[in-house]
Amino acid sequence: MNNEQLKKYMVLLVTGAIIIQRLSMALGNLCLGLAVLIFFILLQRERTLLTVNKELAGYYRAFAFFMLCLLPSILFTTGSVVGSAKVFVGMWLYRAMPFIILTLFVRKNEAVPKLLTWWAAGLCLDAIVCVSQYGLQLAPRGWGFGGNTLTLPGILCMLMPMLLIVILDENFVQKQKNISKVMFGICFMGVLAGFSRGAWLDLLILLPLVALPYVLKSPKKLFGFVLALVLVLGLFSTQPTLVAKVKSMGNFTTNTSNLGRVWVWQSTVHMIADHPLVGVGPGEWRRAYREQYRLPVEKQDLVHSHNSYLQVFAENGLIGLIGCVSFFAYLLYNNGKMWLQTKNPYALMLLASCTGMLLNGITDNNFDNSALIKTFWFLLGCLLLLRNQHQVVCKD
Repeated sequence: MNNEQLKKYMVLLVTGAIIIQRLSMALGNLCLGLAVLIFFILLQRERTLLTVNKELAGYYRAFAFFMLCLLPSILFTTGSVVGSAKVFVGMWLYRAMPFIILTLFVRKNEAVPKLLTWWAAGLCLDAIVCVSQYGLQLAPRGWGFGGNTLTLPGILCMLMPMLLIVILDENFVQKQKNISKVMFGICFMGVLAGFSRGAWLDLLILLPLVALPYVLKSPKKLFGFVLALVLVLGLFSTQPTLVAKVKSMGNFTTNTSNLGRVWVWQSTVHMIADHPLVGVGPGEWRRAYREQYRLPVEKQDLVHSHNSYLQVFAENGLIGLIGCVSFFAYLLYNNGKMWLQTKNPYALMLLASCTGMLLNGITDNNFDNSALIKTFWFLLGCLLLLRNQHQVVCKD
């Protein structure tokens, strides 16, 4: 089998892994594992031919710096060095492989929109299942194809801003806009049925910010956006269950979900105070929490800190947190700057989808949510390829 055929299968396996993982994490990991195997075969065959696009080199450097900053937490872990090393490889390197594979080996970028369309279509089916589960009263909240109930809303926080950009940006044709409108409506219903207050709040902040530069230039778009906002608020106000869920956000006296987060955040801060520089080690938060830091009033036996940044700080210390913040700051700055200068829609998609994931991480541990974080790395790879292609086309 020649290299071009291997690349085609590798990219299909990566995309399949991101779509299938919502149905079966085991099957998704099998697809990604096969893609990684092909990646190393191609790396060996084309080691003298590989070149790194200068637009991507900065991301590789930022990612490498991030990974290097995590290494001290492995060497000085409070648990097993081997165990922490395995967690590091699985949590950070393996799950980031979609980004590395796509940016290193995909050269024909015309296939990338198809990959994103397949992924978005799969996620819309996921959202329809979520709505059906809630509508048929199978559970108090829908969860979609499977996994944690917060996973689907977290992923939708990345997809919905992208769909909104397609709807509003003039770089996309009417057919793409119409499809995106349908998908956006489905995703909106999925977010409602998922009953994730964090996702609701994230999107309430993010979507108006994404729409703002577009609607201010067009009275028609401004009217449409305001009308949509009024309809959404009207829908909320007529649904007692939704209203009660929104009101519960400020309940820190009887709401166990809110109190559990506050208590686990307090415990994690104490953990950080005891291990500030290099943390307790990758994968060691749960053991340390149960053995030493769990408050007596916390009865849920939470498995993580429900905050991505406290989790990184606790497990990887200040050094690891600096690496994490540096990587995402570079991503946001690089794409924010490019969008301001060129109005490249894919730069804005990167900015918005990353912001959606980061905002959602304030109330959940997204970095250790396998399906969600692999989706982020997949989007990062796809959107960087499309962003750079758009820049080349505009220059020509």
